Amino acid sequence: MLWRFHSTKTHNGTAGLTKPWNTGVAHWHDAAALAGHRAVRAKCRLQPRNASMKAEIEVHIRAVEVFYRPLILQAAKRMSGGGRLLAHFDQAVCAYRQHGRRQVSGVIERVNELAVANQLLTDPALVSAVIAYEPVIVPGAKFDFVIDEADGQSIFVEVKTVSPQTTDDEANWRKATYRGRRVSRGTHYVVDKDAMGAAIFGNSFAARSSFLKYTLETEAKLASHVTVQPGRGVLVFCGDGFGWHISELEDFTDFYRLGRHRIDDPFGEMEQHAMAKGGVALSRSLAGFAALVRPQDTVVPTEWVCPVVAPRFPVARSATSR
Repeated sequence: MLWRFHSTKTHNGTAGLTKPWNTGVAHWHDAAALAGHRAVRAKCRLQPRNASMKAEIEVHIRAVEVFYRPLILQAAKRMSGGGRLLAHFDQAVCAYRQHGRRQVSGVIERVNELAVANQLLTDPALVSAVIAYEPVIVPGAKFDFVIDEADGQSIFVEVKTVSPQTTDDEANWRKATYRGRRVSRGTHYVVDKDAMGAAIFGNSFAARSSFLKYTLETEAKLASHVTVQPGRGVLVFCGDGFGWHISELEDFTDFYRLGRHRIDDPFGEMEQHAMAKGGVALSRSLAGFAALVRPQDTVVPTEWVCPVVAPRFPVARSATSR
């Protein structure tokens, strides 16, 4: 993992070190298969629901409590602040029960934090480490987790949920059509208007913007922390498997690491243009990125990838190429 610079790819919430896996990974772009897969997922997820939805959410909340609360409480000797982590989940649930579905995103975010905490606690590479949830190192700017390893090194872990919700309507289809003509040369982003195309393209575009936004915020936070407590930063992106695909995060992480976009990155040239126009610059101070995929109706993640590393076969596009 990033903590020891090995690669880990796990499924169904199980963690463990494996041999590096960054070769031969499917990289889905220009693929009708990806669009079709997402359309099926979208139709299943967005079907009109009856009054039983509230009951289903309550069942999910209870399942989360039963699974995670004992794990966090039992890990008190290894992770400080666990009670606060659980309290944040309880507060999000309370807000949802008071205000309804417009507050359900807060519950999703807190469940993702619990899931990441469990990944850290069960990772063999961190068995001797001490973990703290939201410790105050720099006033007003807290990382979600700070890991103190046995060798004295610190790891600052930030957890961000990226869950774009683009409406599948005519206005967003016009945006998708316009932006689709501006994807990087040699690439295509293929979507079908009648198969949630506006939502799929819009979600991918919004997710990519969020990756950059949260990375800039985390870099700034890391800069203030390392002056007080030296360490390295890791940014964990959480998603539900529909709003964005890990291959899209791979494109961004490759750009972050190399300083230039991949030739198969459809959003590379648009991102390059937007950053130049806005005077945006990355310090590239983060050690790397991780991804947690957890569909909204599941308790444990279906996939945990750390570090996120793209396949090596494409040649990177020069930042100055035209």
